[in-house]
Amino acid sequence: MRAADTGWSEAMTLGALAVGVISLSAFLAWEARATDPMLPLRLFRSRPFLGANATGFLMIGSLSASVFLVAQYFQSGLGYAPMQTGLRLLPWTAAPLVMAPLFGKLSDRIGRRPILSLGTLLQGVGIEWLAILASDHVNYSALVPR
Repeated sequence: MRAADTGWSEAMTLGALAVGVISLSAFLAWEARATDPMLPLRLFRSRPFLGANATGFLMIGSLSASVFLVAQYFQSGLGYAPMQTGLRLLPWTAAPLVMAPLFGKLSDRIGRRPILSLGTLLQGVGIEWLAILASDHVNYSALVPR
């Protein structure tokens, strides 16, 4: 968190990174020997499992970053108050609540790969849509696809 302020080559930053790497290594070593691990490490040898988890991780990471940056854009760039920004972000954050159960059932029938691929594609298109339309005078209604 403070690497930008203290510097990436400072002892505090390097020490924190070292503690993180050592902790992760110790956790993996413990899980490899545990009789009942939280997550069996052998699952990561499965390409579909690894691919689905990597895709999900990157998708959630990019979505979280996008929501943060769009909130900043609405407040700093367009001048909306925090409550106005929150209300404008509700469709974006509420959509997974509605769509997840539907796509969960659909993925049981057609498989997870097409659903993850479609979700990733639609997320990319949506973020690109916002990037193309973003300016300091755009109206919120122009950002909503019709």
